[in-house]
Amino acid sequence: MPALDQWESWLKKQIRPDMHILAEIGLNKAQIDDIAAGVRAMIHRNGINQASDYLFRRLRVTYVVLLSGFAAHNPELNFWRELADSLGEGLDLFNYEWHHHFLEIIQELGLPYFDPADVPQPYVKTICFHGGIPAYSLQDFFEKMLLPSIERPEYREVSSDLVLTTLCDTVNSVDLAVLNFFNNSDALGVEFFEACRKLARHYENTNGEVLVAAELKLPEYVVEAFADFMENIPGKGILIRPRNPALLIAPYRDEAYLWVKLPEE
Repeated sequence: MPALDQWESWLKKQIRPDMHILAEIGLNKAQIDDIAAGVRAMIHRNGINQASDYLFRRLRVTYVVLLSGFAAHNPELNFWRELADSLGEGLDLFNYEWHHHFLEIIQELGLPYFDPADVPQPYVKTICFHGGIPAYSLQDFFEKMLLPSIERPEYREVSSDLVLTTLCDTVNSVDLAVLNFFNNSDALGVEFFEACRKLARHYENTNGEVLVAAELKLPEYVVEAFADFMENIPGKGILIRPRNPALLIAPYRDEAYLWVKLPEE
């Protein structure tokens, strides 16, 4: 288990000027749980006051990644209560201004946020947006919301905000993490949904060409999961659309090189 200072050093390197959502870092639930365990131990060892101060001063990126990741993997109704209970009994995180510090750090990183003057619950909404949709919930999103939004005649030409509202109200048995993301991300969630619709439409219209994640301001793992999903529609077990080869480059390795990734046939 990496120490929290090690997590901070690594996570700082993942923040890019063109980043739009913290979920682009791509931590899984086990990694978020690992960070939470470190924070829980620090609170137990030093007390909530000292631990909070250390988080806000020395572990700023780790702090915002923990909160957003926890929201993505624990889509409960009372975010702050669930988070506090996971870190120690009897904690009142609002008394230590965890909400204010999250928004402050997100602004410093140049990432999107909700202004408290504009929307209710701006802190939870910003946290939930940056948590994104967990990888294990994406199949549900693609199958039950994204594809119907571009394929069903009643949705095809309708704006993303109206389609998203309708789907969130009417879709059956979609993973709770998906609804938690969209119900708590307002305009930023609509932008995410519109980018996904652009990805899906382009794929359909070009017989399998996948747009670049950075151009769409979508996390890479979302775009990759969509391409994989479209290659093998669940329940059919066959390749239904050909994909183009991809030219990949790794300029930051010790020895830069490029290679061609061929789709499985």
